[in-house]
Amino acid sequence: YWTEDDARLFKEIGRRLTDGLSTMLSFGEAREYAEKLSSTINSMDDLVFVLDEKGVFIDYHHPQTLTNHHSQKADIVGSNVRDIFPEEAVSLYVKALAELQITGEVQKLEYCLVRKGCKTWYSARMSKRFDKTNKFAGATVVCRDISDKVIAEQEKKNLEERLRQSQKLETIGQLVGAVAHDLNN
Repeated sequence: YWTEDDARLFKEIGRRLTDGLSTMLSFGEAREYAEKLSSTINSMDDLVFVLDEKGVFIDYHHPQTLTNHHSQKADIVGSNVRDIFPEEAVSLYVKALAELQITGEVQKLEYCLVRKGCKTWYSARMSKRFDKTNKFAGATVVCRDISDKVIAEQEKKNLEERLRQSQKLETIGQLVGAVAHDLNN
């Protein structure tokens, strides 16, 4: 026969076992989710970093294909954007963080960095992060190297300008030819 105290004890043991199993499942699910996220980020050709609400790097990932142009995680994490980027980019990041906190809308930035004498253009997308209490906690930023695109656009612009100049010269040549023809007659 079980006493009322025994029944309460078994009920409490059952509740604690259920809570413990739930916690273990939650940890396993969280670990699986973290692995999926890590795998996704590692497969990207983009820079990905996390900033807190003050612009301090919390995490940083860059693809291995870009090691010649970018700093290592240990050199970045804990630093403020003000310590890493030139002033033009800092002002863009500070403004975007403030706007993100107010509107919650994804912020888009484009900027150029000069590293080791080489210009690199970036297109960045910044999205809002929340803490456990659903309070603004900073941003996740995905930066894509768009240098090839920018260079191609500049080359296209240059070729179009050269074509316009050539067309102007051709038009002038035709006018001169017509005037010379009229003078000869």
